[in-house]
Amino acid sequence: MGTTTNRATAIADDTKLAAGVTQYFTPASVTVTVAGVTLSSPQIEAAIQSRVTARNATTTAKSALSKAVSDCDATLASTRPIIAAVRQIALIMYANQPAVLTTFGLAPRKVPAPLTLEEKAARAAKAKATRVARNTMGPKAKAKVKGAATASTPVASGAAAGAAVPITPSATGTTHS
Repeated sequence: MGTTTNRATAIADDTKLAAGVTQYFTPASVTVTVAGVTLSSPQIEAAIQSRVTARNATTTAKSALSKAVSDCDATLASTRPIIAAVRQIALIMYANQPAVLTTFGLAPRKVPAPLTLEEKAARAAKAKATRVARNTMGPKAKAKVKGAATASTPVASGAAAGAAVPITPSATGTTHS
């Protein structure tokens, strides 16, 4: 007999085998020796039936597990916002009471360590260097920057050819900030 491809086929094969044993090994006195063990016809039938029963139990258990997992996932998804809100509320209400937060299973929020004067100066110098390197400006400095059209831009020939002519802020009289 070939290999079984799935559980349903295996159950069908075992059921047919049991029917054959019942039909052709009818007298209970018929014995078969398998791997040095002598088995009677009812023992063979019981062994085959135990395989069918085990496979059916597996099918039932797998479907129950699948349903339980999907139910659990749905419950977790529907209650996630509630749990997050309760945690936030507890952290806000009992921020100064670590013992109470421990009861909720939460740890108090960490307070950043205060910076020394040297650390503050180093942070300011690094920020200034980054701003210079990236050429970033504030809104007042940006407002002072104006674009200028270059003399080598052929505006008339581009318009005659049907090309799109870019509109510069100085041409419209409006500036964007």
